[in-house]
Amino acid sequence: WARQLQRQLGVYQKQVAEILGTGSSKHELEKDELGRDLLKVSGNFEKKLKKVLEESVKTWLQGAGDLRSQSISSQTVFDIKQASGKYRVEVNFDPKAADLLKDFRLLQGIGLLDPSKAGAVQALMQINWLKERYPSYRALSDTLKTYERTVERITPDIISLTAEVRAEAQECITLGVVRKKWTLPVTADQYAKELGGVVAKFETTVDELVDKYRVLNEKLNELESCPATQGDIKKALEDIQKVVNEMDLDENANGTSWMNSFRDKVDAVLLGRMRKMMTMWAKNIDRLASGGEDEGEGTKVCGVRQVRSVHRIRIQRGSIVLDPPVAMARHHWLGQLQACLQIVAKQTKLSVSSYSDALGASAAVGDTTMSYLLEKLKPEFMGAQQTIEREVAKAQAAADMWMRYKSLWAGNSSDVLTYMSDVHKDDLGKWISMLISIRESRNDLDFGDKGGDCAITVDYSDVQTRVMEKYDVWIKDLLMKFAETMMAA
Repeated sequence: WARQLQRQLGVYQKQVAEILGTGSSKHELEKDELGRDLLKVSGNFEKKLKKVLEESVKTWLQGAGDLRSQSISSQTVFDIKQASGKYRVEVNFDPKAADLLKDFRLLQGIGLLDPSKAGAVQALMQINWLKERYPSYRALSDTLKTYERTVERITPDIISLTAEVRAEAQECITLGVVRKKWTLPVTADQYAKELGGVVAKFETTVDELVDKYRVLNEKLNELESCPATQGDIKKALEDIQKVVNEMDLDENANGTSWMNSFRDKVDAVLLGRMRKMMTMWAKNIDRLASGGEDEGEGTKVCGVRQVRSVHRIRIQRGSIVLDPPVAMARHHWLGQLQACLQIVAKQTKLSVSSYSDALGASAAVGDTTMSYLLEKLKPEFMGAQQTIEREVAKAQAAADMWMRYKSLWAGNSSDVLTYMSDVHKDDLGKWISMLISIRESRNDLDFGDKGGDCAITVDYSDVQTRVMEKYDVWIKDLLMKFAETMMAA
């Protein structure tokens, strides 16, 4: 600042001399009264500036020389300080060092630093000491900031994977707290490079883990929301496996346990999808049980066709039979449910150590599919079984109603006539009661549904007409015999 004033004062002197029409030399200015006044004022002001400059430089040299009293050389590179109730590591270096070096370059540039002045030698020694160590100080400061920023990026999801590289960085920082000192510049420089390398490795590892975990989360969301088809779920799992394989190659600390924990997340997503499949399957059964019809080729649940179980009552070899038995409906519906669940259960199990397995480092035994997830659906399977049993019970009741006509079909009206003639020949009330009962049973056959509201169809269309015709024949024969009995009476 004072040096700038000196230069400005010289400019003003030249300008005044030009106005007075005299030369700018001191001899020329002394010829004029105004010039003499100018020289007097400027001389006094210049003396004042020179005194200020000398005092400022002297003060600066004294301050720079006093740096020795701080005994920086005996201090460790790092120090632990407390602020706002928290402890943090800081570079143990004079905070004024940057200003001192800046002032030194300024004083040297404008020619005010005279080595012959008192205290200059001592100050220059301290400046040289700082110059030799200042690059290490800046490097260590930047490295600490990088370490702190990197720690802030670590989330609870990946903290176990960073344990090893973080411990290496902390161990290296600890050396700077308890052992590494500023004694030799080469020592500080080597330590700064060593710590920089360790922290750079820590930062790179964390950045990669953050990116890979973000990708895994995206793929996990895709696995949860993609269409429930064999191909879509397979692709989502393959994308996840690819990232997991990359992490396996990185050999991060606690990698196996972390991978197992992440596989549990994948299993949870797939179990959720399987439960939704079972819910859709049960809703389709309820829809059919409420009178709903098969739509086209049947309602599709997760791409698997879901249709009613059909059981036909027919006459075979002179007997009424049910084909297939209603009990087979259990196999029918459970088979369709299993077809849905196999979309997930047949997928390849997520491997947490694909490369190790491929190299034979670990023995891969057991099933390599996700069929183990089925064991975790026992409560849901119990509910599905109850739904099936409910429908089986309704279908069995409908089938039993028709199967009771087996005796009618196998029997003969002459057997009834013989019995009535022998036992109740003269009992007209018994005859009338028998005829009314047969007529009512005949009328019961006129209903038009096929087993009522049920997800299992009992189709009796093959036998309904034939049984009704046989009833009609029986009624005709019995009425004729009854008329003969009445006429004989």
